[in-house]
Amino acid sequence: MRVVLVTAGEPLPTDRADIRLHRTGQFAAWLAARGHEVDWVTNRFDHFQKQQRPTAGVLHLAPNYRIHLLESRGYRRNISIERFLDHADLGRDFHARASQLGRADVMLASMPTIELAAESVRWAQSVGAASLVDIRDLWPDIMIERAPVGARWLARLALSKLSSTLALALRGADGIIAQNEPFVHWGLAHAKRAAGPLDVVIPLGYGLRPLAEADRAAALQFWRGQGLDLGENAPPVMAFAGSVSSQFDFAPVLAAGNQLRSRGVRTVICGIGERIGELTSAAKPRSDLLLPGWCSYAQLRVLLERATIGLLPYKDSLNFQNAVPNKAGEYLAHGLPLAWSLGTGPLAALIAKHNVGCSYRKNGTQLAAAVTALLDSPANATAAHDAARALFHAEFDADTVHQRLLDHLTLATKRHAAAA
Repeated sequence: MRVVLVTAGEPLPTDRADIRLHRTGQFAAWLAARGHEVDWVTNRFDHFQKQQRPTAGVLHLAPNYRIHLLESRGYRRNISIERFLDHADLGRDFHARASQLGRADVMLASMPTIELAAESVRWAQSVGAASLVDIRDLWPDIMIERAPVGARWLARLALSKLSSTLALALRGADGIIAQNEPFVHWGLAHAKRAAGPLDVVIPLGYGLRPLAEADRAAALQFWRGQGLDLGENAPPVMAFAGSVSSQFDFAPVLAAGNQLRSRGVRTVICGIGERIGELTSAAKPRSDLLLPGWCSYAQLRVLLERATIGLLPYKDSLNFQNAVPNKAGEYLAHGLPLAWSLGTGPLAALIAKHNVGCSYRKNGTQLAAAVTALLDSPANATAAHDAARALFHAEFDADTVHQRLLDHLTLATKRHAAAA
């Protein structure tokens, strides 16, 4: 098939030699490796580095795999007027350049951004392609939620145009995909229509890559240079890997680290972002808190393979109450039990059902107690690690998830053609 993927804000395979790709990046490479024609439309602005990528236009990664870089102004903060303007830029540039894409069998657009999703659906309709929208975050509702209670009516009014644009995009698409049922229902509510056969849940997958022994040795040396020996006598580690942004609440994690210091537990927070300054200040008087910055795939892999628990310290918001973040699949792939900050939602239920960690309810003492229980019972720790790997292979393995995505795109293409 000829597949057009539209997703902004993900890492690109050309960003760095050892980059960790997200849902679209992994799926695009997987499709191209199986002979499909793939065009990935994304932004030139690097969401993580907060800078424009040095290249522009179209990147040709393979004869059947191209990345189209849209132009936009960029932004310094994730929650800002600049970012809203940046997203509007992306929609306008896609509209101006969409004719370069030619024709396609099917288009899969991520939401956000709203503007790109809307323009993508409009373009798919114009060329006779099937169209699906993959809901990643609940924009613009999460912006309304962040406004002061007394001012939410004003935020709702200010964002009403975006809400209308979203509704049109979701109504115009052939189907809605999301990582969980509440997100699908949210999309259907905005579209003001009943569920159909193309509205489905497909989780966020993760793929383990081969790791050469030389790269493993170099990664272990990196951690020794950071003051963390991950050999046979590695200390207990609470690990976090991701963007250090305002969507996370690290205060309970730091509190738990304080309580666990006497057990030799190290807290390792990998990544960069707008919260790194305050974490750096918190780390100065603490030998148990390690902030290595951005880490390569090899460096993260050896850390997560030897860690005790994987941290998911999300804030309690509409966007995360029903989420199963891609970090969950990444941690599980390495056999790592999960520490989920919220006490409810599908991830809390998954953790409880499969005994793969804890939901610490934003409470550092509960997180410390869960880690202590793993340290005090090696048998229980081994069982949790084994259960984590089993759950990953059952539900989050990238090959399985990508095949489900491809099957769904194929079904959407056939149903769209039959209805034409």
